[in-house]
Amino acid sequence: MAHHTDFKLPKTDPKFTIGQKVIFINDNGVNWGEKTITEHEWDDIRGNIYQYTGSDTPWYKISERNLFDPSDQQKIAEVAHHRQVLAKTDLRY
Repeated sequence: MAHHTDFKLPKTDPKFTIGQKVIFINDNGVNWGEKTITEHEWDDIRGNIYQYTGSDTPWYKISERNLFDPSDQQKIAEVAHHRQVLAKTDLRY
């Protein structure tokens, strides 16, 4: 039987760079506003993960899937809405 530690994502290039401004939307669709990337690392399970300025959880980096280019306001609104609907119905998992 395979263990979760046997699974590794294929490494991909990061979408964001240190110093870049991003919008952070959590899995419940809450838009935490504009953040500035301060750290990046690769995680074999979660992929590209990031830390940003002013984080309340410096021990926990954010997955790339939760970060968005601030100039793409339509995508930001759609993702936030979609995640809010899923959170209300608890169909996320």
